[in-house]
Amino acid sequence: MYFCGSSKVDIKEDISREQLEIFNKNLKKSGLKLLDDKKKVLVEKIKAVIVEMIHYSDEVPNVNDSDYISQKLGHDYTYLSNIFSEVKGMTIQQYIILHKIEKVKELLIHDELTLTEIAHKLHYSSVAHLSSQFKKVTGLTSTYYKELKEVREANFEKLQSNGRELCKTRDFAKGYGQREGGTAAVPHGRDENFNQPVTPRLGKRPVSKRTLE
Repeated sequence: MYFCGSSKVDIKEDISREQLEIFNKNLKKSGLKLLDDKKKVLVEKIKAVIVEMIHYSDEVPNVNDSDYISQKLGHDYTYLSNIFSEVKGMTIQQYIILHKIEKVKELLIHDELTLTEIAHKLHYSSVAHLSSQFKKVTGLTSTYYKELKEVREANFEKLQSNGRELCKTRDFAKGYGQREGGTAAVPHGRDENFNQPVTPRLGKRPVSKRTLE
């Protein structure tokens, strides 16, 4: 007996491990996977509840995580916690923290809420608690993470601006050369329609995440 998501699959004939792996690969192409252990099925359900609770709810339920998960799945939390730790090698609470931090990163990038509002939305006891947890998981402060996003946006906008200026210069030079009946130099290397190569004028290089970190 095997499980595909939350559905039971009965295979009446004996199949080899190789055939089982081929079957599982074909399932994965459809976004499914085969679980041959009831514990793994339960762990997938726990993960689904956590993801829904944090990422797909307007407000994270203002109850203890343990009570919420236990109520949703109809099992004692200690039982769920032990199975989750056995299968995943981490506690349920650690998994929740990882997803909360991903949600914080998402909200910081969207820049619609202050850090205080984010802390309240995700039911952190304080901004300091959120900031401490964020630093522990990502290695960055929440403020610095937000600044990284702003730096990337500023450099992207500058590159776009430089690109537009280069296009305008090329168009002007081409039009001028056609009017004069001669050739014109274009500030972007050698063009097949022009004779004079020149060194392109480039803006500052974008700051990479690796450099900033």
